[in-house]
Amino acid sequence: MIQVANCLLWMVYGMAIGDVFVWLPNIAGLVLGLVQCALLALYPDQNGGSLLSSIGTEGDVMLEDKESAYPP
Repeated sequence: MIQVANCLLWMVYGMAIGDVFVWLPNIAGLVLGLVQCALLALYPDQNGGSLLSSIGTEGDVMLEDKESAYPP
């Protein structure tokens, strides 16, 4: 969602100053950000958690496995 806000603001700024090299790439970024938000809305996390919490959990599991594989 931050990408959408960022591209929207830069696009508006680019249009305000009339610079096609600012607003045109940000239209593409805005469209891709909206597609990403739509995909996240259509395919939420199956465990009921947020995307960031599931990534953190997997990393914690990997660290725990590594520690058990190499005892002190």
